[in-house]
This record gives sequence, structure tokens and C-alpha cells, in this order.
Amino acid sequence: MTAVRVKNGTLTANTVATVQFAAFYEEVDVSNLLPLGTGQDVIYVTTDASTPAYQGDDCDAVGPGQTITVPNRLPEWDQASGVANPGTTIKLISGVSTTPSYSVEGAE
Repeated sequence: MTAVRVKNGTLTANTVATVQFAAFYEEVDVSNLLPLGTGQDVIYVTTDASTPAYQGDDCDAVGPGQTITVPNRLPEWDQASGVANPGTTIKLISGVSTTPSYSVEGAE
């Protein structure tokens, strides 16, 4: 069985969406699938289990038609830390009246 490595969806305006992968990925590619130049439909992203906010601090921004690579900001499992594999959690949010579609892909 192959692990899921890509997830797609559409955001609900001003509501956090969570994408969870069972595998730990060092980085994730996040795409805003709206066409380039589509107003203020920016997606804000976190990978450290914090909750993103529209135009929030410590969030990565993905504009319409863009794909960015975001590092997984949670530590990978190792025996010394005793932390179990945290997988990969990506949280996304858009503005008050926007509903952009997105794609998230785990990269090793």
C-alpha cells in the first residue's frame, strides 16, 4: 500500500483547514490553484501545529497561481527524543470572503 502524498481541497472562507499525512515529510509543496492575478485570494500556511491567521505572523503566504515549498517545522522522530513520528500536519486559511482551491504535496 502506497502512502497518500498529495491532498487537494477548497478552503471555506476564514476557516482553518487541516491536512494530515501519516508520513513525516521534510518539506511540503503548497499550491494556490486559483489563476495568477486573482485578487487577494492568498492562502496562509503553518506546519508547526500552530493555527494560522489571515495575514498572520509566522505564516507562509501562497498567492494565486503560486506554489511554495514550506519546511516541516516539527521535529522528526528520533530515539533520543522519545517523540513518536509526528507525521506531517499542514494548516491553511484564506480571507473572510475567499474560497481558493489548494494542493499540498509531501516532499522528502
